[in-house]
Amino acid sequence: MKIKLIHIDNYKVIKDFTADVQGRSFMLMGKNGVGKTSVEQFIQYVLGNPDAIPPDAEINGFVVTTKDGHDWMFKVETKNGKKIVVMEGPDGMKVTDETKGKGKIAQTVGAKNFNPHRFIELSKTEKGVKEQIEIWKNIYLDEPTRIEILRLEENVKSVEMGRTEIGRDITKLKGAIASHPLNNYAYAHKLDEFKPVDITEITVKHAQAVKHNGQVERSVVIKEGIESDLRRVADEIAVLQASENVMKERLANANKWLSENIKQDTSDLDAQIKSANESNEKHKGALELKGKVADLGKLEEEYGEHTANIHSQRTAIQQAIRGMGHSVDGLVITEDQMIYRDVPVHSQNLSMSERMELAWKMNMAANPEFKFIFIEDSNLLDEDKWNALLELKDKYDMQIIAEEVVRGQKTLKIEIIGEKSE
Repeated sequence: MKIKLIHIDNYKVIKDFTADVQGRSFMLMGKNGVGKTSVEQFIQYVLGNPDAIPPDAEINGFVVTTKDGHDWMFKVETKNGKKIVVMEGPDGMKVTDETKGKGKIAQTVGAKNFNPHRFIELSKTEKGVKEQIEIWKNIYLDEPTRIEILRLEENVKSVEMGRTEIGRDITKLKGAIASHPLNNYAYAHKLDEFKPVDITEITVKHAQAVKHNGQVERSVVIKEGIESDLRRVADEIAVLQASENVMKERLANANKWLSENIKQDTSDLDAQIKSANESNEKHKGALELKGKVADLGKLEEEYGEHTANIHSQRTAIQQAIRGMGHSVDGLVITEDQMIYRDVPVHSQNLSMSERMELAWKMNMAANPEFKFIFIEDSNLLDEDKWNALLELKDKYDMQIIAEEVVRGQKTLKIEIIGEKSE
């Protein structure tokens, strides 16, 4: 289906405009604001794209297309704010589409909104390539398949979030295990060697010895005090003879007690308590580390299950995508990549002409009834790109509808591509 005749009674700045192009490629020429883009919007709207014009715009006119030797008329009229589009085809076919309708005309002619220019631009970045895949899904995947893929993708996101949390716990737990003083014993499976030691009896003996030693130390202090007193009163011996005898008696008693009560050695008991405490700390640490090692094993097992689940979900997505056929030869779609003629679709891998060809094929596949394509701003195409575009036009028997900004051209002008107007 190519554009044969365009007539616009009223749309934006355009009033009473007619272009008789008879299926030939043509250029919309003029300065900015004369209505070049409005003509393209008008064509897109009457052929089934309700998003091509603003919702409150008034629009009146018609487009005649030709296919297999038959004419198709698409008329639009605005009455009391309501837009009515009527398609009249061969053998008395007639389809009417009103404002807020269900896209009957688009369904009839198979029109889908696909912008090849934007599609080409998206191939310049990794983010854009991913968006290209979403565009492809919207064109080729039916609604149940899109819903199923969306469900699978949401499942993947959910499982990935869970796996990320587990991964953080694993990293934290691995750090705690690595910094533990008994870490070497854990990986040598020797943590069970550390047994608890009962230090109750040793502790009692130690307390008794400490108490006894305290008494001994206090007695030593008393003894030293007595000796000090004796030295002090030595000069007063004559006067304090009686006191001296008493002192000597007390001293004798003290010496006797001390001779019978020597200070006990607690170094062995101290060493035993220290060793027992160290063993108990290691046993406690071993139990703690065994728990961490067991937790790590569980987390790693759960992490593996999440990974397997993600792989399963992604496999299901791939199978859903591969199950959908399309009419773009040479194009293969994966979950996150488009491959054209065995080459990933990216501006670094494919030439402009190759990307243009793919975009045209996508456009034709999206709108198989339409044999025309819009070029929004031909001024941006250099000579090589323009020639590549003309080659594709001839190769696929397409009709180009292009815009060209011409400074000083105050009215909208139509020029058939390949011909010069007078």
